[in-house]
Amino acid sequence: MIKEFLKPRVSILTLVDPREEIYETAPKWGFQYDEINRKEHSKLVEKLSAELDIVDFEIVNSKEDSIASTKKFISKGAELLIVFIPGWTYPVFCAVASRTALFSSVPTLLVSSFALSGPSAAKGALDEIGAIYEVVYGSLDQEQTINKIISYAKAASTVTRLRGMTHGLIGGRSMGMFTTIVDPSYWLKAFGIDIEHVDQSEILRIGKEISDKEIDDLYRWLKKNFKKIDYDGKMLTPEILRNQIRGYLAIRKIVDSNRFDFVGVKCINELSDYFCSQCLSAGLMNDPYDNNGTKKPIIYACECDSNGALSMEILHLLSGGKPILFMDLISFNEEEKVITCMNCGGASTWYSMRSEKVEENLNKVEILPHIHGKAGGGCLAYTARSSEVVTLMRLSRVNGNYKMFVISGKLVENVRRDINLPWPTANVKVEFNPKTLLEEYDSQHVHIVDGDLIEECKYVAKIFGMDIKIFK
Repeated sequence: MIKEFLKPRVSILTLVDPREEIYETAPKWGFQYDEINRKEHSKLVEKLSAELDIVDFEIVNSKEDSIASTKKFISKGAELLIVFIPGWTYPVFCAVASRTALFSSVPTLLVSSFALSGPSAAKGALDEIGAIYEVVYGSLDQEQTINKIISYAKAASTVTRLRGMTHGLIGGRSMGMFTTIVDPSYWLKAFGIDIEHVDQSEILRIGKEISDKEIDDLYRWLKKNFKKIDYDGKMLTPEILRNQIRGYLAIRKIVDSNRFDFVGVKCINELSDYFCSQCLSAGLMNDPYDNNGTKKPIIYACECDSNGALSMEILHLLSGGKPILFMDLISFNEEEKVITCMNCGGASTWYSMRSEKVEENLNKVEILPHIHGKAGGGCLAYTARSSEVVTLMRLSRVNGNYKMFVISGKLVENVRRDINLPWPTANVKVEFNPKTLLEEYDSQHVHIVDGDLIEECKYVAKIFGMDIKIFK
């Protein structure tokens, strides 16, 4: 169902002792120094190859080779430099390699499997020069060690892939929400992301150019696959639904023609009051399918929430390309420790069942009349299927500085709710008292991905130099 996603691209630079006499005398003490280094190096390559794309790997023992190898790795597209130190090496080898990588904004992961002196000296050197790095220490035969390396590789890859992206901002600030607007100059400086504005009128202009055949094809697909379309003759009619289809197809064309990587659309109030709500667009853009078959989800944030869109794009990359839910925090059940999250009309339908079969997902989703917006529209109503673990994340600003909020939980279906609305819903069961969210969390929006990405989020925050608050 989810299109094949490129693995994080890493290189492995194993640094060893340059002193020849050490290798000659070590066997006298029952220590095959060179053999151990090569064995550990090969084991690391083997253990990581299933989850990561290893663009190159080498064993070097000089400053010059450290620099030359790192430059070669970067030229091959490495998104992370893994410096592996199985024994002792000169700390300068690691320092110059890490600094060379940083010139191309590639972070370093320092790994050691049993020795302490070599990696400790290298870590001190990296601290001295202000390197961007992380340390993983532990046996390569332990799953925990390998998982930490993979988690950091995903984070580094995500940060690297964000650079050069373009965020499409279709519209402007919605309903006076400060947490959704951002400074384009800061984003380009901090994240390497450009922001391109497009007026919402483009949805109307391009929508007029959409052929009747394109609209009819998607309309028939909706009627065939969704569980129910509940026309009420006022907020939802066949013509209003066709306008929603027109909006989705127009936004797809805007994204394609401008080469946007992820987008936000204002919708409220201009489109929701005078054209139609864009809830169908919010669902299908974030889905891994539409009437044309399997596709790449394009992260779409409602209400031009740029911080939300960036949070979603980060989770999308970290998860290997999964769809992401854009939700509002609606209410909580303190007794059951369940937070009810909803979107006011549209969210990825994949979460209804998370099935590989499109029809199984859509057969749980109803298109119901909207409850707000003068122009009307259909809501994509469902309750997300239960899941053992999900990660919720949001980037917010505290006095101008970015902070990451992360929540660990699981999805549940059968819970008592005080609020029932015809909207996509995710009930998140947590271990902490949900009242603490109101005391510390900085937005009404939250973003949900299937799976445990707590470690990866921590590493992304560290690479960006952000504070992080984890609720778990």
